[in-house]
Amino acid sequence: KAVVSTQSTGARQISAAYDEKKDAKSLSQLKTFVGKLPHIQAEKKALEIQTSIAALIRKGLDKDYYDCFAIEQELREGLDVDKLNAPIEEMIYRQAPLTKVLRLIAVQCIASDGLRPKLYEFYKREVLQAYGYHHLLTFDRLEKSRLVYMQEKNQATSYPTLRSKMKLCVDNVNEKDPTDISYVYSGYAPLTVRLINWLTQGSQREGLTYLDDIVKYLPKPCFTKKQKSAPASQERWDGGGEVHTLIYFIGGCTYAEVSALRFLAQNHPNKQFTIATTKMLNGNTLLDSIIEPSPTEGVPEFML
Repeated sequence: KAVVSTQSTGARQISAAYDEKKDAKSLSQLKTFVGKLPHIQAEKKALEIQTSIAALIRKGLDKDYYDCFAIEQELREGLDVDKLNAPIEEMIYRQAPLTKVLRLIAVQCIASDGLRPKLYEFYKREVLQAYGYHHLLTFDRLEKSRLVYMQEKNQATSYPTLRSKMKLCVDNVNEKDPTDISYVYSGYAPLTVRLINWLTQGSQREGLTYLDDIVKYLPKPCFTKKQKSAPASQERWDGGGEVHTLIYFIGGCTYAEVSALRFLAQNHPNKQFTIATTKMLNGNTLLDSIIEPSPTEGVPEFML
């Protein structure tokens, strides 16, 4: 909706700019219009590119995309995360792309701090029967990466606490004129960027104290290491001076996280963020690196 609205506004502005030529009645007005013409043409070309990109994106948004989006929203809000999710079961039965199925199972697992043993075994059994038993290796990797795993006995759930304390889920997000980083995921604030968001508010000491309180709820293993800041550095931070912060994502980060950090930088002119990462990824590319390929993948058809 925000993209369509922006494109419509841009088209109206360009049309109004071209209409100035019709209203020009003197030589000076024509000169003014000619001076603006290169800028108007550049804006028109940029709008055409944006429209083409938006059209290509829409082609990739099939029914599964909207279904998955709705399921993810429910799970991140904590709705029935400890029960069998019927839409996920249905996707397995009709053999929807495995990346989409595992992505939803992973979201449910994270939202419930691990799947109940019976539910974990059910999903695992159904995926193996539908997609092949070579995916035993896939589940082994998912467990090691802590994307899909079983709950431990008497395990306390931390996601609801994190969601509440860090305001990870935000209602009524204005994607056209956002006021919070949650706009990048249509109402969900990336945990990594929310941590940075909290640390950039108030004094450096207040931010580190808050971090100590939050760390105990983060997925394990997790640790913090504090470096002693030079007095001048801390004074710049606490006094509103310009501060440069290096943010390093080990394992990779998403373009949405980068967008959220850019949004933070715009709202904190005195704080400059430099982003470094080992890889740019998304949910699909991450799972593609984990999913075990089919034994017949790459084998000529006449040999099957």
